[in-house]
Amino acid sequence: MKRALTFAVALALALSATGQERDRTKIQDKYKWDLSQIYPTDDAWRAAKEDFAKQLPRLTQYKGHLGDSSASLLAAATTFTDLNKTLSRLYVYAAMKSDQDTRVATYQAMKQEMDQ
Repeated sequence: MKRALTFAVALALALSATGQERDRTKIQDKYKWDLSQIYPTDDAWRAAKEDFAKQLPRLTQYKGHLGDSSASLLAAATTFTDLNKTLSRLYVYAAMKSDQDTRVATYQAMKQEMDQ
């Protein structure tokens, strides 16, 4: 009885291991993430990341001026929200690229850049 149970468990593990394809080229597109809706290419992601870094100093113009007027507060909040959306898109793209295949160092590096 114990031998049959061991065989059944080993068979189940073997079958589940073969059910996952590791080569993404063999997986149908309908089962893959379409990250081109976030950024069409990795180069577009890099360009957006560089642009984001250039935009960050815009926040400093509101330091000490949030209480000047409601327009100033709204402008600061809008700027912050826009930058936060961009940061989220950058992070999600890098993280999902990284998760597609954890063996690809390029995408692991992209995710680490965003983690920092």
